Amino acid sequence: MAFIKYIFIFATVIFKFSFLQADIVANVWKSPTCQCCNEWIEYLKQHKFKVNSINSGNKLIREKYGYSKNLSSCHTAIIQGYIVEGHVPAEDILKLLEIKPKNVLGITVPNMPIGSPGMDHPSYGQKQSFDVLLIKKDGVTTEVFSRY
Repeated sequence: MAFIKYIFIFATVIFKFSFLQADIVANVWKSPTCQCCNEWIEYLKQHKFKVNSINSGNKLIREKYGYSKNLSSCHTAIIQGYIVEGHVPAEDILKLLEIKPKNVLGITVPNMPIGSPGMDHPSYGQKQSFDVLLIKKDGVTTEVFSRY
């Protein structure tokens, strides 16, 4: 009986995330020539996100939201009102959307760490550890959300 209960819970979680992802739209601001941005977009699409690519660079969108430049990367996405800056893994985006924190602007993987989604091609070299950070409403304060 317990086994059936666990299968039901597992199936419910899988269905929930599959249904949730089918409706997630990511508006991504990036340079038209940035290959790693394009690779991150393809990664999101493989995870069932609907992506709108805005090839104007991401400087203006970062300035609009007013968060610290040291939290930035090569592309910026707005997903359900949250900033998703840089090469953030899909699991972390889903986790953010599930918990819906009210005291944050979004999440970021600053810079472009090798091994993060879109920066994971073998030609980039040895993988680096990296953190996904929550960006607090003040645009400066952060908190570790996930570690890789």
